[in-house]
Amino acid sequence: MTPLLDEQDRPTHLRFVAGGRGYELPLAEVGEVAVPPSPSARIPRTRAPIRGAVNLRGRVIALVELAGLLERPTVAGDSELSRAIHLEGTAMAIVVDEVTGFSAGQAPEGDAPQRLSAADLLARMERLLNPQDPGLGYVPPRADAPLSPEPPWPSAS
Repeated sequence: MTPLLDEQDRPTHLRFVAGGRGYELPLAEVGEVAVPPSPSARIPRTRAPIRGAVNLRGRVIALVELAGLLERPTVAGDSELSRAIHLEGTAMAIVVDEVTGFSAGQAPEGDAPQRLSAADLLARMERLLNPQDPGLGYVPPRADAPLSPEPPWPSAS
């Protein structure tokens, strides 16, 4: 049987745009592409680019703006073209401005999108949430905050 595509023509990467720049991610690292789930539950002590947590097919995952994670300008709100790309084997999905297609190998000169990997994105996310390195996303607790806050319900005494 003759294959439909030659090996060199077979798609290997997913192409997308975030913050006005083109990117690629290996297809083997893409679990699913979907419309960004809404609404998302806020994750305490985080801020942009972390949108929150969502339920994706029974799994709770973090929804993260890729442009913000890469420290690029972000577009306010979702457009009809926005997509969430779940990173295979992780509890993280990145939100991109638009998925533009697939690529098979190298892009032509001058049109080359930046290649990303799930490992690099997870490392950026870990750095973002590291309380020892309060970067873009982690909000440390106030020094005057009580260690054990009173419950929101009346006591039974």
